Formats: sequence, structure tokens, C-alpha cells
Amino acid sequence: SMKTKIHNGWEFEIETHDFDKKLNDIKIPKGWELWKPSDCWLLYENKELWKEFNLKDCWFFVFNPLYNGLVAWFVADSGRAVLGCVKYPSFAFSSLGIRLKRKVKK
Repeated sequence: SMKTKIHNGWEFEIETHDFDKKLNDIKIPKGWELWKPSDCWLLYENKELWKEFNLKDCWFFVFNPLYNGLVAWFVADSGRAVLGCVKYPSFAFSSLGIRLKRKVKK
């Protein structure tokens, strides 16, 4: 079972999984979705959340809401954080995985 944390009404996975797969080939469970770029930056820019959400060293696909159906990736390591554009869900890279989130029911 995946480890998760709750923030601002959302439950976020804090571990990356499904590495080295094309996003097209990953089954996202009902009710879950990919993180968005805004989630990454919000959590990354707060030092306490950065630690809590395990963003020290990670690579994962994110949903790009500006280009519906296209994806980007978020990379963080000891020296930088980068949001890059992949464009196509058929792209795969051995270091890329996914992290999901879902709205918390009240």
C-alpha cells in the first residue's frame, strides 16, 4: 500500500511508483489523478512540506492542465527542481514514475 499525506483537502501519494512505463500503459485507479505542476511547486517551495511529501529526490509525470491530454514531468534533486515538458503520454524514461492524488471526502 502506498504512503500518503493529506494537504488542502487532497490525499497525495508521497512515493513515486510505476517507473519505466509509458503513461499510456499505466492504469490510474478511479478517483485518483496525476499531480499537477501547481501541486509540485506549492509543496516543493515550503521546506516542511518538501520533507513531508518526500520531494528531495524524485522524478514523476504530472498532468499539464494547459494542454489537455499532454503531460510534463517534475524533477527534484539536491541541487534543483525542474518542470519539463514531455508532450506525449507514449513517452517513457527509466527514472520517470507517477504519483497520484485524490480529493478527500468530507
